[in-house]
Amino acid sequence: MDDTTLRLRARVTILEQLTVRLFAILGTQHANEVRTVVTNLDQVVKSANESDLFGADLNAEDKNDLFNKTTNEWAWIRAQILDPMK
Repeated sequence: MDDTTLRLRARVTILEQLTVRLFAILGTQHANEVRTVVTNLDQVVKSANESDLFGADLNAEDKNDLFNKTTNEWAWIRAQILDPMK
């Protein structure tokens, strides 16, 4: 794996963990607001393929692949945020 890919992977891992932990803290006192943010982001992710969220520089195949990966990753992160709030 090249250096850029490793750095990006490291950053994503840190951001994932930071996000989950921050939402865990917020969820204890602001559960309704956290659920609202997650619901709003659900809509952003669902409509990402029809929007410019991923930028305009991707071809259709790459955009579709990125959409599928984003959807899967969001499902994992979403579960990490909401499951502890049950």
